[in-house]
Amino acid sequence: DYGLNISRRDIPVNPYDAFKCDVPNMSTSLYFVVNDTFYNQEIAVRQMMIYPPYCELAQVVVQSTERELAETTAKTVFDNVLKLVGAEFSEVKVNVLGPSPAAMPKVNNKYRYRLIIKAKNSKAFRDMLRRAIAVKCEKDTSISVDIAPETII
Repeated sequence: DYGLNISRRDIPVNPYDAFKCDVPNMSTSLYFVVNDTFYNQEIAVRQMMIYPPYCELAQVVVQSTERELAETTAKTVFDNVLKLVGAEFSEVKVNVLGPSPAAMPKVNNKYRYRLIIKAKNSKAFRDMLRRAIAVKCEKDTSISVDIAPETII
């Protein structure tokens, strides 16, 4: 069996320890993965932009068959986040991107708006987020949250 068994650990770690390969003599093929220059540049950009592993991302998606309803509900969630962080959840430091139309703004005849929230994933952050999305949704509007999404496209 010449399949690769690659395991991932939390970053930042030594890039030579982050990826392990069970196939002998495959280390040269995996050089791009553990290249010091790439790793150092990528981790510096992530730190500067406050992206994982220096924070967690949460994606909040609001969907509705009416574009205006999806947009106003997303704005309400955004306002709730700002109010909660400015008051009882002041220890939670967040950076909110949006609300804006999702990368795929309409799926199955539903308009989609999203917020990307950068923060440290803690109990206080999750509690704040749970309260921020506690919005009375009209008609067929729905709100979903994905913490540490695989993609934000």
